[in-house]
Amino acid sequence: MPLWNRGSSKRAEDFLPDQRRTHKNDEISGMLQNLSLDEKIKFNHNIEVNNNRRRRAHLAHALDPSKEDGSPTASLITIEDNEYQTIRKSPEWWAMKANEQDEKEKELRERERREWEREQVERRQVNRENPDDVEDTSGSQPVPQASKKNSKRAAPFSEEKRTHGQAQPIVFPQYLFVTANAKIHIPLGLFTTKNLKRLCVEGNAIAPKTHRNISSNQKEYILDISKICDAFGITDSKHPTEGLSYVEFMDAATNFYNFQCERDPDGPEGKGYAEFTRKHFEFFQHQTESPELYDFWKKHEFDLRVEKEAHNFGYDEAEYMRRWQIAQRDFAIDKSTKESMALVEAPGMNSFYFQHYMREKKL
Repeated sequence: MPLWNRGSSKRAEDFLPDQRRTHKNDEISGMLQNLSLDEKIKFNHNIEVNNNRRRRAHLAHALDPSKEDGSPTASLITIEDNEYQTIRKSPEWWAMKANEQDEKEKELRERERREWEREQVERRQVNRENPDDVEDTSGSQPVPQASKKNSKRAAPFSEEKRTHGQAQPIVFPQYLFVTANAKIHIPLGLFTTKNLKRLCVEGNAIAPKTHRNISSNQKEYILDISKICDAFGITDSKHPTEGLSYVEFMDAATNFYNFQCERDPDGPEGKGYAEFTRKHFEFFQHQTESPELYDFWKKHEFDLRVEKEAHNFGYDEAEYMRRWQIAQRDFAIDKSTKESMALVEAPGMNSFYFQHYMREKKL
């Protein structure tokens, strides 16, 4: 059993009453003392949590006096000797209360995490509204004092449970959405599971770029896609298959679809991004010849995906089928050419047999 802060509600006579947070007069002290043991324990737990928060605020004020002073701490409610014996002699009672306190601690940590995230969102909003005040990543300007504060303290850690036997969910960095919404082309190769994990772990080491949002006319940070692709070895769009094998393409397509679902204003049911992306990739996936024709279809897939972004085209089944027939034709020509070359290079194949073979092919 952990040590309990038994404490006392009595304060020194010269302690100023206006500094007290709980026991401001004898009447309130009496009301608190008449609480049940269970209620006292809960009160003391909450008082300790709030006191710790005030101490952190007071420390922050000492480090940065520009903020308002932290509030004074509150006193614990006195737990009498006979009540303490109840706690000591009743482990079942203590275990039950400890579990309740653990739940409260979890709720408190979750609330503090949400509060921290809210502050981060507000800070980013201020940076967008005042782009000239944002820290210069080039190092040409001195770092503001505010950015140096608490530089040793890591961001709050929120533990996630591992799901055994299942693939772990993919997390898309926030700046990836900002970059896509800025109409910056992101290669499909960045959406393989391997590269998305690398982006989450190593992406912060690659300095972002500043970009002026066309809609809001405000500066914002976006990912430097060119530097990331160079660092990760991602092939540019000039490569016929964007440097992706068939398996890598299927992996990236799944992740890119999930990314578009999160990005779509209407979620997974949205037609602008989610539905188009689903139909775009499903057309190829539903073809029985998709593995064989991948090298011949991939260039059409890239063109159709880019044309959608450039011209806001919707999904056109007839256009996709026309492109697929072109891929089938190119595949047939390539296959026939390779077979012919194999016959020419085969030992013992003379021109008479080769010409006879070619006549049969034409017939």
